[in-house]
Amino acid sequence: ALRYLQLGERLFVDHADEIPDGLLLRLAQTHQWMGDTVIQRATNAAIEKKKQAQSIVTGSGEGSERAADDALAANSCDKVEVPDIRLDPVTKQEAKRHYLASANYYRARAMRLQIDSPEETVTSLGLAAHAYDEGGDLKKAIDVMKEYLRLTANDPRQVEGTYLLGKYYEAI
Repeated sequence: ALRYLQLGERLFVDHADEIPDGLLLRLAQTHQWMGDTVIQRATNAAIEKKKQAQSIVTGSGEGSERAADDALAANSCDKVEVPDIRLDPVTKQEAKRHYLASANYYRARAMRLQIDSPEETVTSLGLAAHAYDEGGDLKKAIDVMKEYLRLTANDPRQVEGTYLLGKYYEAI
């Protein structure tokens, strides 16, 4: 799906300001989904590895507790490594690339819709700030969230935006 959308984007390579709103939205959503998928798959793989390592340590079936106790007593399980659920740098970088691309597309969409659709502008800015946060660019997340708050004056969403802005500042 992403390659198909990127083909559509290439049609506007000389006229980036003319990319249709729908295409910007789909590019943003697809990159967000890709980032989430990369993280989820890596997390699932790490959990599976951890389960396998734990089953080696504890054994399975009848008497597994006894076998685990014996292994602990004999110190024979010292060589079994049970991995933390930490993502490798390559996976993190791939997810970050998708999240930042998503944020840039949401931000471009927000700028495009400012006059015609203020409500969609605010929604896209909120999504862009979230994606910048997930991508690790807190300075851009703060800038976008400030714009979000400026546009949501007298709006119930301003409370959530203020809270998130505080969290972004706290994280820096």
